[in-house]
Amino acid sequence: MNKWLSKLVIMAIIVIAIVLGAIAIYYFSQNGTIKQDVYIVQNATSLQVSANVVGSNVVSNQGAPIPFNWSVANIGTSNQKIRLTIYANESDQTGFSYIVNSQNQAAWKNENGTWVSTNYNDLNNLWGAEWNQTLTQLKANWTGNGNVTFNNSFGDNVTVIKVVINPELPNSAFQPTT
Repeated sequence: MNKWLSKLVIMAIIVIAIVLGAIAIYYFSQNGTIKQDVYIVQNATSLQVSANVVGSNVVSNQGAPIPFNWSVANIGTSNQKIRLTIYANESDQTGFSYIVNSQNQAAWKNENGTWVSTNYNDLNNLWGAEWNQTLTQLKANWTGNGNVTFNNSFGDNVTVIKVVINPELPNSAFQPTT
């Protein structure tokens, strides 16, 4: 009976060694990482970002923060779409809105209640560049909660107060009809 039990123990040790070896091979074939569905700013494909901007280069509200709300889809691709709404104050429900669509190199602005087509390069050089600066600051400094504060290229003080990673953004959000 002891001989049979010894063989069974040896077989169990061999099976355990094979299973552990297979797990190790799989783990190291993934470059030492296990695939996870954890999304952070660095790997997000879409973001919604709210920020307060204070400075002499934004519409003056006597030093009060001006709310900026960004919605961006297809981040870092040639199909990137940006929608920015800038509010005069926290109770403003309309604001100024801008859409920059890199896929078809189209841009629109709504500064008085009516959407109008505008020059893609001009709007992308302005708001696309500001978005890239905001994204760079988030990637470098946002820990998953709390605020990120920095000075933008205009010298304004920007405080990011809310970040939503990979929200579902409908295509209609990037059309000049909404």
